Amino acid sequence: FDMGDYDNLGAHLASHGIAFVSVEDYQSFFDGGASGNTPNTTYDNNAEQGMLSASAFQEGVMDWLAQVNAQSGHPLYQHVNAENIFMGGHSRGGGATQASHTRSQPYVFSGTEQPALALRGVVYFMGFDLRSFNATISGSSNVYPIPAEQGRLPSLLIAAENDRDLFYPICDQFIERATGPATFATIYGACHNYMGDTTGAEPDYSSQGIGLPYITRAEQQERAFNLVVAFIKRWAGLDLSLEGLLYNNELAGSQEVGVTAWRNMTERVVVDDHQGGNKTANTLGGTNTLSSGTWTTSGGVYPTWGSLGTLGVRHNILTLSGGGETTYTSKIPSANQDLSQTRRVIFRVGQIDQAGRKGFDWVTVKLRLTDRQNDSATVTLFDRQNQYGQYLPDYVGSGNNYFDRFVEGNITLETFTQMNSNLNTDQLDSVEFVFETAQGAGRQMYLDDLRFE
Repeated sequence: FDMGDYDNLGAHLASHGIAFVSVEDYQSFFDGGASGNTPNTTYDNNAEQGMLSASAFQEGVMDWLAQVNAQSGHPLYQHVNAENIFMGGHSRGGGATQASHTRSQPYVFSGTEQPALALRGVVYFMGFDLRSFNATISGSSNVYPIPAEQGRLPSLLIAAENDRDLFYPICDQFIERATGPATFATIYGACHNYMGDTTGAEPDYSSQGIGLPYITRAEQQERAFNLVVAFIKRWAGLDLSLEGLLYNNELAGSQEVGVTAWRNMTERVVVDDHQGGNKTANTLGGTNTLSSGTWTTSGGVYPTWGSLGTLGVRHNILTLSGGGETTYTSKIPSANQDLSQTRRVIFRVGQIDQAGRKGFDWVTVKLRLTDRQNDSATVTLFDRQNQYGQYLPDYVGSGNNYFDRFVEGNITLETFTQMNSNLNTDQLDSVEFVFETAQGAGRQMYLDDLRFE
């Protein structure tokens, strides 16, 4: 990428009254010769070290902003709020942002406590996850440690469905081990290179299951810019009207953007994060059962890539027979059944067909809440025979273009109590997923982070 290839992003943010500063860093990254300078080949040949170097350049920009903010006569004089600085980056710049994210928390490196960066939030555009490199993962780092758990800092993570540079799952696990408010958004039909203003799409890897982009550059950028502006306004201006877009179900069922979030800011009861190693026991200590088919929580759905396996991610992966109904039940122990102070039931979900395509098309998905008196209410999340206006997106069925990330189910408890006024949310006994499969070969569903907030 040419360093000036992201002009549209800066112009768009500036049009909303957001000061945008870009970093021209030919030292950490090879820039195609656009700067006329010679890159540091050590960094370019060792991508993780280049990204750590670029994080230092980001920190240098913060120092520069503080300087010009105090410099009488400069256009930015007294225009920079040091408490509302966001960092972001695309591709390897996303890896640099992850290092800056880490430095937003106090930490000790080489026996010395390092000062924390005063960041308000971070934005990742199809970013490189530094936890995929042996040299930077926590516990064995010989360069700069990136912990498995992301620092508690508002984060916006944007992936492209048809990214053929940082292809699935390189930039898809940022949401895993998130501890602060984090929004992971997949732009359907997008690719890696369309974040720049002129660079063409990546080579065609359709034979490897990664299709060509099926939206335009303008559409991709508009959807990304919409998310970024919302994120900055939410956290810089405390605009709570944007909570639905970033953390709730405003984009439920969207065929443009799929969102899953880890809000971590409200009262939260995690029923099951599937990390315990025993599939029959949930996080609360209740029992899990499956009426038919098989399931496992011994690993995740992500393909193996680099050192990301050290995260030890586990998901609930269910294999269902064709032409039948299967119920997965997670019981809530009596000590945890009063959920009347929460407002939503939330989880992550995905689906795979027999050809390995991912997306919602072949299995009807319902969610049922049942209380101690056996009163219940059921909400249809996706109906394979009526696939519009639902909580989960319909698979578009066009070649290799499919929705291959987690999406979020996010349903208010009021939706259930309106269906059955006798349902007692202070005595909820179980959460059930009901799957009705089409005739033919079996399907897989994968679930994670079942919780009430």
